[in-house]
Amino acid sequence: NVVSTLWEVDDAAAERFGLRLYEDLALGRALGEALGAARDALRKDDPLHWAAYVHYGDARERVVEPVGL
Repeated sequence: NVVSTLWEVDDAAAERFGLRLYEDLALGRALGEALGAARDALRKDDPLHWAAYVHYGDARERVVEPVGL
């Protein structure tokens, strides 16, 4: 799995995106779900940079298994 950008992204936007993405991944959410949530959160404040983030791989992958499963 690879998450990258299609163009250079502002540092502040990248930080907001990364914090949200890794928080959701640490909670056991699937990569596609976490990526979508991070993009949506960034889109609220940034009309451009949210669209730069792309994922290549299996969106169902998890970094950790959710607690309770």
